Amino acid sequence: MNSSNILKGFRGKRLLTQDDVAKKIGVSRQVYNNYENDLLHCELNLIMKILYYLDVSEDEITEFLSALKQDIMSYRTNQKEGG
Repeated sequence: MNSSNILKGFRGKRLLTQDDVAKKIGVSRQVYNNYENDLLHCELNLIMKILYYLDVSEDEITEFLSALKQDIMSYRTNQKEGG
């Protein structure tokens, strides 16, 4: 599972809409949607705001960071291959 799907899952488990989270972190729903679908182009401080607002547990943070690491490694491989 990739980090974007995990983030969507965190939001879904808390029964929040994209609009709910977007308003809380101070961006539009469209911008938040972009973050949820492409975390590799999201600023770290916004990822931190999202995770804070969703009140993720330590285990959830570990799960998220592991997936994010995998996403970054895949991205790196794709860039080296000319993708």
